[in-house]
Amino acid sequence: MTSRLFLNYVEANHQIAVRIKRELLTAGFIVDPEGDSSAVSGHLSMPTLSDSAARASAMVVLFSTNLLKSAAGVRLIIDAADRGQAIFPLYTGSLIQLQIALPDELQVLTERAWYEAADSASWLSALLSEAADDFEDSRDTTRSIPDNMWELEGSASEPPTPLPAPSTSIPGTADDYKLPKPETQWQQTEPPEGRKEAESAPSEPILFSSYTPKEAAPNTWLSLHGYVYKQSAAPQVSIDVGVLLGDKAGDYRELEQPAIVPVEAGALITATPNLPGFHFNPPGASIILLEDWHRFDFKLRATTAPVNQAANGSITFSVEGVIVADIPISIFVSPQAQSRSSAAPSGRLSPGVSPYRAVFCSYSHKDTAIVERVERAIKLLGYTYLRDATTLRSGENWNDALMKMIDQADIFQLFWSSNASKSKYVQQEWEYALKNKGTKANFIRPVYWEEPLPNVPDALGMLHFEYEPTLDDL
Repeated sequence: MTSRLFLNYVEANHQIAVRIKRELLTAGFIVDPEGDSSAVSGHLSMPTLSDSAARASAMVVLFSTNLLKSAAGVRLIIDAADRGQAIFPLYTGSLIQLQIALPDELQVLTERAWYEAADSASWLSALLSEAADDFEDSRDTTRSIPDNMWELEGSASEPPTPLPAPSTSIPGTADDYKLPKPETQWQQTEPPEGRKEAESAPSEPILFSSYTPKEAAPNTWLSLHGYVYKQSAAPQVSIDVGVLLGDKAGDYRELEQPAIVPVEAGALITATPNLPGFHFNPPGASIILLEDWHRFDFKLRATTAPVNQAANGSITFSVEGVIVADIPISIFVSPQAQSRSSAAPSGRLSPGVSPYRAVFCSYSHKDTAIVERVERAIKLLGYTYLRDATTLRSGENWNDALMKMIDQADIFQLFWSSNASKSKYVQQEWEYALKNKGTKANFIRPVYWEEPLPNVPDALGMLHFEYEPTLDDL
C-alpha cells in the first residue's frame, strides 16, 4: 500500500488539479476524494470531505485566491493543521499575495516551502521525499520477501548481479537465489544523456495578456485583443499595442498572466472569450506557437447585457482542451460610453509623452493596501503620485498641504468603497476637488471594486464610477 493523500482545491482550478492528481497517482499515491469531483466545489458534503481528509496521511493543498475565498476549503486546511496532519502547499498565482491572505490560524504555513503547481518536477520530488521521511509511519510498506533475503552488494553505479541458474542435482535454497533489492517506487531513474541535457535548460516562460474595453455602449462593435508571447518579447508586444490602440489605449484594460502549465513551441493555442450578454466575432481563434509573440483579434458588442452594470467573464487560452491561462474580463455597459469615446481627442501621443503628470489619490486609510498597489503601477508609468502619507512632510499643515496637492494634480483619483463613503476626510477632499477643478476635463476619476456600488452622494452622481474588480486581488 502507498500513502493516501487528500487533494484540496476548488472547481475554478479543476484543470490544474486534474494534472496534479494524475502525477500523484502515477507516483503511486492514493488520492482522495475519489473521482474527478473537486474537494470543495459542492459535489461532496462537508462531513464526507472532513472524514476523507482525516483518513489521509497528508493534505496536498492547491492554494489560489479562489481557494482562500472558499470557507469550506479553508476549514479543511485549519482542521488538518489542528490535528497535526502534514500539509504540502502548492500554489498558482502570486505566492506573496497568497501567503499574506492566509488566515491567522494558517500563518505557520509560511515557514515551510511552497511549490509552484506548474513545476511538477520540483514539487513531486519534494513530496516523495516527505513521504519517505515525514509521514512514513502511516504508510504500509510490508514486503512479500523478508529483509534478510535482499542482497546489497556492489556500488550504485554497478549493474545488478544476474540470477544464477538453479542447480539440477540439488534443490535450490534461499541462499541460491539472492536478488538485488529493487528501487522504491518513488526513486527516480536517471534519464538518457541526451534528454538530461535538453531538460537541464528550462524553456523561456510564456505569458498571456488581454486588452479589453473598459466600457461599451449597447450594440456597438469594439475590439478585444489577446497576446501570447515569450517573456523576452514583452517590449515588442508593448510596441504593437501602442500602434494598434493609439489614443484609445486609455479606454482599454490590460491584464497579464503567466502560463499555469508549461507551453512548448509548436503548441496549438486556442483563445475563447466569454462574456454574458455579449457577442464575439470570431467566437474563438487559434494559432501555432512558432514565433516570439502572437496576437488574437476579436470584435465584441453588448447585446443582452444589462445597462449600467458591469458584465464579468474571461478569455480562456487552452492547448488541446487544457486551460493554460484564464484572464478575467470586466466591461461596464453604459449608453454614455459611445459619446465619451467620440469626444476623445484624435491623434497619437509622441513616444515618451504622458498625458497626465500628477495624480492625487483620495481614499480611506482602511483601503491603504489597495492604494499602495496602484501607487507602484503609477510610478512605473512615470507619473508623479500625490498621496498624503508619502508626500506630506513632517510639520506641514495637513489640511492646507492636502488642498495644495489637489490644486497641483492633473487627476483626482477617488478610490470609492464602503469605507470611503463613510470617511469625513475623503468627503472633504472630493468636495474641494469639485469646487476647484477649474477647466480640468475629467479631473475626478472615481473607481470602485465592491459590488454593489457603495452609496454615491448626489454631488458625485454626474460622474462615471469605473468598476475594477481586480483591485482587491491582494
